[in-house]
Amino acid sequence: MRKCWNCGQPTGDENSRVCFDKICQRAEMRSQRGDFKSKWRITKHEYAREYEKRPKVKKQRREYSQRPEVKERRRGYMREYFQRPEVKERLHERMRKYHSRPEVKERRREYAREYYQRPEVKERMRKYSREYYRLKKLREEE
Repeated sequence: MRKCWNCGQPTGDENSRVCFDKICQRAEMRSQRGDFKSKWRITKHEYAREYEKRPKVKKQRREYSQRPEVKERRRGYMREYFQRPEVKERLHERMRKYHSRPEVKERRREYAREYYQRPEVKERMRKYSREYYRLKKLREEE
């Protein structure tokens, strides 16, 4: 004789999954419709998302991540991780691939063109050039 999956009582025959109790019968019908499974998953996911958005939870997470010991632990782990030879090589390879792409090169060129056209940068370069050439002349005179 089988046992009821809902309450554990013996069922009436070998083919039935539930006993004759009305609650168990209703539970069987809901189970066949898929009420338990889909609602539970959706509710759990939605609850988790809603929980993360709460101001109190955000504040707690922010405060925790700002603690010095937590920051140091994270920093230390990341430092160790990126010092591993296999990780270092993989990272360098990815960066080489990225920087060799034509669109990235063009973007960098464009940024450099715009950067050197800024008035403050031009002034800084003028100032540096004057100083550099003044020192150069002084060295030549000696």
